[in-house]
Amino acid sequence: MKRFDEQAVRVSGSQGPLIGVFRSSPIPTGPVALIVAGQPQTRYGAHRMFRQLARRLADRGTCSLRLDCAGWGDSPGERGTFEASVPDIVAAMLHLAREHPGRALAIIGLCDGASAAILAAGARGTGEDFQRIAAIALINPWVRSERTQAQAMVRNYYARRVLSPAFWWKLLRGQVAWRQSVAESSRHLGTALGGGGGTPAEAEATLPDKLLDALGRFDKRVLTVLSGDDLTAAETEALMRSDSRWYKRLERQEEILRVPGADHTFSDPGHWAQACDWLSDRFSTHT
Repeated sequence: MKRFDEQAVRVSGSQGPLIGVFRSSPIPTGPVALIVAGQPQTRYGAHRMFRQLARRLADRGTCSLRLDCAGWGDSPGERGTFEASVPDIVAAMLHLAREHPGRALAIIGLCDGASAAILAAGARGTGEDFQRIAAIALINPWVRSERTQAQAMVRNYYARRVLSPAFWWKLLRGQVAWRQSVAESSRHLGTALGGGGGTPAEAEATLPDKLLDALGRFDKRVLTVLSGDDLTAAETEALMRSDSRWYKRLERQEEILRVPGADHTFSDPGHWAQACDWLSDRFSTHT
């Protein structure tokens, strides 16, 4: 039986010490990865998913650090937006670069942790150490804008609802507010088709645009894992369908995994095992 060592780690962050756990590998042939949780998750993740991921990575040669950003878990500080965690991610990556000279680096993020990872990987002025980041892995990344949300709602929620016998049964029994339902559907459809998309200023500074700009500065591998039953993942799918730049960046052979039926945090053990095995394989053989 292989032995995996874990060690508590303190990293100097934007608001004080950042608390994390480093898991080594008995066969350190892959990169050293930073695992970033999405808010309000901590380094453990829902149903200890990040601990399970760290074990799978270690089994294939990838060491990892799972970290609590400032204000979350055991790390002190004020809780902010996910953008506020970018300096902590940069600090953690520089820490790994110092502690593991010569090793390739990687970042794995879930939801808005994935979005923060994109912004950190594309950060300017971080020196030669950041050139060692060989890959980032995005698990159900947060790319929300009013339009992507509307497209995902129309394609997933409302389409399923109309085709659901239970919906029509409730409607006939008067348990569904028909006028309200139609109004909501019309509003989302109008936004999805390009109407009601906010002010011009908002259109110029959408989150997808900011993330794409950061990805333009990060020219290494981007791995993407998308759940089949998750609105956040559906918004990423909608973004790739509507924006060819996103499609070209993410929809690449052997660099995107879709897990049918999986929810946002892969609560089904089989779904999460599939994602963990795929990520550990990609890091061990293609990084």
